[in-house]
Amino acid sequence: MTRVGLVGYGSSGSTFHAPLLRAAGLDLVAVVSSNAERADQARAENQGVTVVPDLDGLLALRGLDLVVVASPSGRHVENAEAIIEAGVAVVVDKPLACDAAGAQGLVDLAAGRG
Repeated sequence: MTRVGLVGYGSSGSTFHAPLLRAAGLDLVAVVSSNAERADQARAENQGVTVVPDLDGLLALRGLDLVVVASPSGRHVENAEAIIEAGVAVVVDKPLACDAAGAQGLVDLAAGRG
């Protein structure tokens, strides 16, 4: 089964991504949230999920196959870069980046990492 981490459990992460990941039969194993209420919500809605306070905590977990980035838009590029550098597949919620240069940088980094 594909083991997935989710960065962010605000409206996008909780309303769209987590339910769709579960519906697709993927194993949502970890969520990044530093907000205590959202962390509790993530645990309540996703049986057995581990909640970590930051991306470093997520990337320290072993065995992730995919990370979905649903953090605030201004952090998409930095989050996706770290995930790509860690060698994990990534899906980024829209917008991919706040500008064309950020988007192109991500495409180039991903292509360079295969």
